[in-house]
Amino acid sequence: MERRFSFDGKQAMKATKFASIGVSFVALVFVSACATLTQASDAERSGSGDRITESELSDINAVDAYGVVEQLRPQWLRSRGAMSFRLGVGELPGVYVDEMPYGDLPTLQTIPIIEIAEIRYINARDATTRWGTGVAGGVIEVIRKGFGAGLRVPVHH
Repeated sequence: MERRFSFDGKQAMKATKFASIGVSFVALVFVSACATLTQASDAERSGSGDRITESELSDINAVDAYGVVEQLRPQWLRSRGAMSFRLGVGELPGVYVDEMPYGDLPTLQTIPIIEIAEIRYINARDATTRWGTGVAGGVIEVIRKGFGAGLRVPVHH
């Protein structure tokens, strides 16, 4: 026995509306996926927001770690973190080299680009968890080539 369905005008409108919502949803998912792929491509070209890799270093004209950060991630050099009510400014990031305290931002100028394997920005929350208080502006950490082989650097005060 064969069944036949018939729609009245209201049912046809509901079916059309439902199909329209379905098509809109698929289009939204497609556009979102494309936007995500575009963002990923942009991130790959510019590097991750919290990391500068050795491969990025070959594409720039800098002689030291400060120049690298200034060219590739200048936002790392700005104050952030807790604001001082007295001074009205935020904390600047500290500098660590191979997981050890190294100094303030100008000490980045003492690290030649040829010694750098990677530079990372660690936000204040993660830096405090890792190294304790005193890093309210976060940390710019330089990982030097050979660090895993036991190479250590002097600490500047």
